[in-house]
Amino acid sequence: MLDLIVRILAWVLEHRRQRERRRALYLATLGIDTGPRYIHGVRIPAAGGAR
Repeated sequence: MLDLIVRILAWVLEHRRQRERRRALYLATLGIDTGPRYIHGVRIPAAGGAR
């Protein structure tokens, strides 16, 4: 059961990462640079606008 929970969590996290990559690519086609949200695991407060 724990293995299933870990696999689902990994899938959800990867899905979020992929969605962020797609969003950044879409915005880049519009000429909007969102920049990184995290650098070395530290959140960058001004990156990507208000959220």
